[in-house]
Amino acid sequence: MKKHITRSLCCLLALLLCLGSAIYTPAAQDDPAQVSFTVTLATGKATDYATLKVLDKDGKAMPCQEDEYGYDTYDYLLPAGDYTYTATYQSGSQTASGSFTVTAGETRQIPVQLTYTQYKVRFNTTPQNATVALYKNGYSGAYGDPILPDEQGYYTIIFGQYRYTVSAEGYTTVSKTFNATDTALKNNNYVIAVKLESPADKILTNADNALFSVSGDGLLLTEYTGVHSDPDFGHYADIDSDYQDVNVQSAIEAYLAKKVRSDYPITVTVDKVENDEWDEDYTVIDKNGKIHYDAVTEDMLNFDETGAELTVSVTLTCLQSTKESEVTVLVPMHTYSRQERLDAAAKKAADLQTLLGDNTAADRVTAPVNLPTGDDDFSYYGIVTGWTSDHPEVIDPATGAVTPAKADTTVTLTVKAFYTAAQLEEAGFLFDPGPLGDNQSLQTVTLTVPGTGEPEPPTDPEGPTDPQPPTDPEGPTDPVQPTDPAAPTDPVNPTQSTTTEETTTKQAETTTKSAKAAKKSTAKSPSTGHTGAAAGAVLCGAALLVLTAAKRKHTEE
Repeated sequence: MKKHITRSLCCLLALLLCLGSAIYTPAAQDDPAQVSFTVTLATGKATDYATLKVLDKDGKAMPCQEDEYGYDTYDYLLPAGDYTYTATYQSGSQTASGSFTVTAGETRQIPVQLTYTQYKVRFNTTPQNATVALYKNGYSGAYGDPILPDEQGYYTIIFGQYRYTVSAEGYTTVSKTFNATDTALKNNNYVIAVKLESPADKILTNADNALFSVSGDGLLLTEYTGVHSDPDFGHYADIDSDYQDVNVQSAIEAYLAKKVRSDYPITVTVDKVENDEWDEDYTVIDKNGKIHYDAVTEDMLNFDETGAELTVSVTLTCLQSTKESEVTVLVPMHTYSRQERLDAAAKKAADLQTLLGDNTAADRVTAPVNLPTGDDDFSYYGIVTGWTSDHPEVIDPATGAVTPAKADTTVTLTVKAFYTAAQLEEAGFLFDPGPLGDNQSLQTVTLTVPGTGEPEPPTDPEGPTDPQPPTDPEGPTDPVQPTDPAAPTDPVNPTQSTTTEETTTKQAETTTKSAKAAKKSTAKSPSTGHTGAAAGAVLCGAALLVLTAAKRKHTEE
């Protein structure tokens, strides 16, 4: 009986188990878990505006469910597994993070509590010993207790607006506000750089602004002091003789001295000079700042033809402070000085090609020459020219007419350029700067006029010369020993008689001439005893020669 009852109970239990199995079926492994998040701000207030991200163990973002309007919710359907989440609010000013695990078909509620993000801010000040005061900013300035740095110099702040004040003795105090979530602050690794300006820094800032303001039109440089107005408009002004802008550095310094109120001087150093094509160019302005007005050509002039437009990069210095800047300058073409203008006028008047006119060469001038006495280029300045000639009878300095002499004549023409008396006395001004000097400039030209070739007229005979004073008589000479008589010569052929006669005749003529010359000499010479004796000796010798010739003739016959 007992065994039957036991067996019945076992069967009944087995039946119940079968029925239970039929009634309860375990969840399938692919059924998702239903997970809902609730987010609470650091202030304790719930919010739907926080940004929530759920990631699986592989870092893959899981999609959330949308509400009936298509907006994201904090509800997720997640497969069984491990997950992490992050929640941020207002650009990360409040954050929260965590992890969780869900099983298939599970329903889960996960609360998220946001907390304020802490930012560590550091200040980098110039000068380094500047004082920093940091406050949570109020509507009208700082409020509350100051925020103090830690041992490493970091200030811990949370979301919100803050104000800092940086000050140092001798410098201008700086006070500014910022937000803890500013992008610029984040990009600078939460380092706030503050450079205080000394009075010198402030001066240099104003100087930089002044140079920037004038760069639009350009800082016009002036070679000389004074004003040179266009006389076509009836405005005349004398130009002083002093140089003005000799160096661009001193010119900029003078400009800043007028434009910037400062108790301290500002010095300028040229770093670079660039032309209007932005190429480095030191033709007009040297690296040391010296200005070459005579280097400016017409093709360098700007649109208004005011001057050559150059960009000058400079370093401004005041006390111990420096600042880089740049300015556009205009360098006009060279203004002639008074003496230069005279020299130019004289040189132009003495132009050889102009002087020659119809003549082809300077060494063969036959036609009239052109001698200009004025020119439109220089009459504007009250300059005239005058000519002189070292041979006015050949080339007339007044008309340029050429009158050849009998022989070739080299003529030197001199032109003098000078300011007119009316310009100096009546007008009382000059257009050109610089000292007047001797008020002239000279140029010379040499021309050759060929002669006519006619013979020169005879010259007057010279007058007689005064007689020479008598010389002292010479002492007597030793008598000459008589020579041996010559041997008789052979008789000469008859054909030689003519020659002998001619010889005799020539000897006789020679003797006669000698006698006459002696007689003439005696007549001109003073009467002395020795002179008379000499004359007698000569006459005796001549007579002896005549007798010898006659005897020889008789013998031949």
